[in-house]
Amino acid sequence: MGGGELGLLELAGELDHRGLQPVVAVPGEGDFADAARDAKLDVRIIPEALPDAARRLRPLAAEAELVHATGARGLMAAFMARAHKPLIWHVRVASRDKMDPFLMRLPDLVIANSRATAQRFAGRARVRVIYNGVREPRPAPIPLPLLPDSRRIGVIGRMTPEKGHLDLVPVLGEVLERRSDIQIVFAGDDSGRIGDAIRAFADSRGPSVLRLGVVDNMADHVGELDLVVIPSLVEGFSRVAAEALRSGVNVLARRVGGLIEVLSPLSDPWLPDDRRSWADAIIRELDSPSHTSEELKGYGARFDPGRHADGVVQAYESLVRSSPPA
Repeated sequence: MGGGELGLLELAGELDHRGLQPVVAVPGEGDFADAARDAKLDVRIIPEALPDAARRLRPLAAEAELVHATGARGLMAAFMARAHKPLIWHVRVASRDKMDPFLMRLPDLVIANSRATAQRFAGRARVRVIYNGVREPRPAPIPLPLLPDSRRIGVIGRMTPEKGHLDLVPVLGEVLERRSDIQIVFAGDDSGRIGDAIRAFADSRGPSVLRLGVVDNMADHVGELDLVVIPSLVEGFSRVAAEALRSGVNVLARRVGGLIEVLSPLSDPWLPDDRRSWADAIIRELDSPSHTSEELKGYGARFDPGRHADGVVQAYESLVRSSPPA
């Protein structure tokens, strides 16, 4: 599961806690359905093919006061099935899609996870910005297998081109050549060619590079790191950045998309425009952290899941009040 799925689970749990009785419709069995059931949520399996999905969703929509969709396919199925109920499309990706001119006409309201994501629909749809909720970390029962007495740099996220790993790897090689007291920790899905490059880099550096793959509770381990580096080329929000703040860990990131909003309270959390200066910036931040742990946790409190749910519930109430009876 990615950040979007985790955010949706947390939101559904908050809504259930408030007595709103969410029904979670998913296109098949898997980790998300299992996690939703573990959270005691009402889970319905709906086929992925659009006509059949719409038909199966229709009786659920008829019983609901409102339909909350995520993803383009879910939005289209919900629109076809919604039985004249208010429809929200929750968007977490800042990159424009060629289908946007069509998709933006379907919902009554778009919820965007940042102003950067909202720009995708600027002036062409009714949009409300509600930042993602990210829970406070819990102490992990078993710590990561880290080198003792090392300074730990975390690079967390699935290894896909937009995450910028390949720009960062040569820089981290330079960092390790200059300092023997640093360990690099990669976490996230490392399948594919970028994962192969990370694997080769780790193999060439021995214990100075730790490759973890997917760690289900990685958010609870972020506090074991000294610095998180986010080289993403595009981000609608960046859950990893918010998790670092909530864990009290400093961040260096590219100045792009939703990262600008998540990290805006920090004094200078940006990787330089010139990649030749990245190694200097990383070492400087390790040696002289820009913020204390308590300062960072205070900034991260903006993303409390309860605050996120407050915004979503307000959006629900405004739509339901303004919607004519079915």
